[in-house]
Amino acid sequence: MRWKKTLFIVYSWATVVIWTIVIFWFSSLESLRIYSDDYSLLIERLTFLLSYAFLLLLVFRALIATFRLNIDRLSFARNKKEDKEFVIIVETLLLTNAIFISAFIAMGNYQYLETITGRVNDIYSFLSNLTGILIAALITYSWPIINTVEMRLAKRIFGAILPKS
Repeated sequence: MRWKKTLFIVYSWATVVIWTIVIFWFSSLESLRIYSDDYSLLIERLTFLLSYAFLLLLVFRALIATFRLNIDRLSFARNKKEDKEFVIIVETLLLTNAIFISAFIAMGNYQYLETITGRVNDIYSFLSNLTGILIAALITYSWPIINTVEMRLAKRIFGAILPKS
């Protein structure tokens, strides 16, 4: 049973690492021009905005999985009234950490873009990345069903890895 929990946690963090590599790989391409007009830069920035929004969701999912599968009090989050406040505080702190981790990756990508010739490296691309992170954070914080769905998927994929509620 313990190896299933560990396997899911490794899987969660591996998706974060893989998606970060994909972001850096797309950043290393000299030109991502889809069209030859002015909309190409807008499409590129929207693509990275969505990429960093997805990165935040992956980081938050990995943090939630790590904590919920290792701390029993978080696993029974919605059943006990006295634990709801504890869970809300912990999930808020985990979301804050996910924002900082994603922003740190965005800063690393911003610095990495300086080494790539032919790429636009301005503050607006960094701000669009941060905007994607913050939009995803607001959606995640206001719609907590994402966490519940993820844990149900984990239960189906990896077996009964959550404690019985």
